[in-house]
Amino acid sequence: MSTLKTVLPPELRETLIKAYEAYLASEENDNYDEKTEEILEQCDNTFYENEEEINRILEEYAAKIELQK
Repeated sequence: MSTLKTVLPPELRETLIKAYEAYLASEENDNYDEKTEEILEQCDNTFYENEEEINRILEEYAAKIELQK
């Protein structure tokens, strides 16, 4: 999670945080209500719309890790 927060652009980072917080809140309360479902669905849509960019970012990050070995 911390790595994703550092490599994703601001919009995607905020979406990730929002989705993670909704997930944690639903797990804490054993409550997966309509609001949580809506938040997670919106976040999923954002990630699917930006899937190519996310993959590119993660591949670049992975390549940097490989170079450091």
